[in-house]
Amino acid sequence: MALIDSLRSLGLPFWAGIALWICACYRLHLAMHHAVSMRERLNVTLAKDSKFLGWLLPGWPYIWRGPKILLDNYISGAPLAVKTRETYYIHFSSPAHMTELKDAPEEQLSLHALSKDVFRPEYTMNGLEIDENMRANGSAHFRAFRVILPAQLPSLGPNIFDILARTFDDEFQKATTKHRPKHDDWVRITMSDMAKTVLTAASAYSFFGAELGTDPLFVEAALEYPEDVFLTSEVLGFFPSFLQSVVAPKLMRNHKASNLLASRLSPVVEHRLRQARMDDESCLGGDRAAAATEAVV
Repeated sequence: MALIDSLRSLGLPFWAGIALWICACYRLHLAMHHAVSMRERLNVTLAKDSKFLGWLLPGWPYIWRGPKILLDNYISGAPLAVKTRETYYIHFSSPAHMTELKDAPEEQLSLHALSKDVFRPEYTMNGLEIDENMRANGSAHFRAFRVILPAQLPSLGPNIFDILARTFDDEFQKATTKHRPKHDDWVRITMSDMAKTVLTAASAYSFFGAELGTDPLFVEAALEYPEDVFLTSEVLGFFPSFLQSVVAPKLMRNHKASNLLASRLSPVVEHRLRQARMDDESCLGGDRAAAATEAVV
């Protein structure tokens, strides 16, 4: 009891000083760790946060100040590394860097490994199991993105252009109705929301066909699902592992978007698989599997 009383007698200023000292030590440790980890990335600009909290707890302000941090540090064409709580997010806008990323070998850049590390698929993707070795996840994704889709782009092009034009018109009309033009007769639209809507509409048609690609509920779910995944994966980092499975369904809105996508896609996939089996009875082994993959995609 005497020890407790003596500790209480030290007062609030003393304990506040101890807390600040611990935070400063933690900040110094993080700064040294970050300096070592980024030493080899001399061609990447490190984003700086002017706020005191960004200095004290590097990475945390990205959750609510990410766009502002990007705007303050953005340099056209230069790769920019932004610190998050767990890692660095590298943003780039140069066509040369985009080409380098597109052509990177699987041994250096694995989309599946990134998804497993960042998106927490066991909680955000209905328990999807992803192997960091892309070959272990099958070849369907490779055939879809690298073979089938590029081959179909010439025939998809005219309809995609129509969808883009129609989506732009719809979004402008919605903005005009929602936000009446003021004295200057201008209607202001958030570019990020517009870009997401337009890209989702074009992607839905390209990957899922005209019937699903023009279904408003399906397109809306396709727009909401990635946002649910991003938000949930970030927020789950605040919770200990034993609570993540409990919190995740609430953050994912009980998988409302993904369940709607699955309910619309399942009949289409089953129909195409049946059609593939009927059309390719003469195919054997790998040829049959390839034909089935093309039918599903």
